[in-house]
Amino acid sequence: MPFTVTLAHFANGLLLLATLLYLIHLWWGSCAQGRRASTLALLGALLLLSSVALAVWRGAAPDSSGLDQVMAMFSAFTVLIYLAMERFYRSYVAGAFVMPIVAASVLVQIWLGMEHSASAQTGHAWLGDIWVHAHVVSNFLGYGAFAVSAALAAMLLASPQIRARLDERAWAFPDIEQLARWARRTVCWGFFLFSLGMLLGMLAAYPAWGGYWIWRPKQSWALLVWLVYGIFLLSKWRSPWSRRSTAWWLLGSFLLTVMGFLGLQLCAHEFRAYG
Repeated sequence: MPFTVTLAHFANGLLLLATLLYLIHLWWGSCAQGRRASTLALLGALLLLSSVALAVWRGAAPDSSGLDQVMAMFSAFTVLIYLAMERFYRSYVAGAFVMPIVAASVLVQIWLGMEHSASAQTGHAWLGDIWVHAHVVSNFLGYGAFAVSAALAAMLLASPQIRARLDERAWAFPDIEQLARWARRTVCWGFFLFSLGMLLGMLAAYPAWGGYWIWRPKQSWALLVWLVYGIFLLSKWRSPWSRRSTAWWLLGSFLLTVMGFLGLQLCAHEFRAYG
C-alpha cells in the first residue's frame, strides 16, 4: 500500500475518533474531551493535507487525481475552518455538528478508494498551472465554510430540543442569536473564497479553452451555488430572516454545493478540474 494511502487512512481514523469525542463533549460536558477532540481533528486535517501534498509532489495534481483526494481536501479544509471558528469563539459545542459532516466525507472517501471509482485520470498539461491549484484550494476552502454553515444551521433547528435535553448545562450551548451570527459570518467567508475560486478558475480556463467561461454542467452548477448563497447574503442584509428560514436555506444551499462538486462527478465522470 502506498505511503500516501496509509497516511490518509491514519488521518481519517483520527478524524472519526475526533467526531466521537466531540459528541461525548456535547452530551457529557467534558472540557477535556473537547480539547482532545480539537487536537485530534487538527492533527487529522494536517496529515490528510500532507497525504494530498505528497501525491501532488509525486506528480498527481489534486484536480486530476481522483474523487478520493477531492474528498480528502474537503474534509481537511472543513476541519481547519471549523477549528479557526472554534478558537475564535472559544466553544467546542459546534464540533458535534460539524464533525459528522467530516465523518461522512471520510466514509465516502474510503468507499471511493475501495471501489476504485476515483482512480487517477489522464489530465491536460494546463492542470499543473499555479492558477488551477489556487482555484482548487480557494474553492475547497469555500466548500469547507459552507459545510460549517450547514452544521450551524442544523444547530439552529435543533437548538430548543438540545437546550432542553442539556437542562442545567444549557448555558454551554450557544443561543439562537449567536448561532445565526456565526452562520452568517461563515457564509460571508465561504462566499468570498468561493467567488475567488471561480475567478481563479476563469483565469486558468482561458489558456486551455480560449474563453473565460464555458457552459458545462460543472460551471453552470457552480454559478447556481454562487447565486444561492449570494441571494442569502443580500436578503439577510436587507431584512432579517426567521431561525427556521435561515437554517433550511443554508441546509438546502449546502446540498446544492455537494451535488455540484461530488454528485456531478459521480454521475457524469468528469474527473478534470475539481472545485
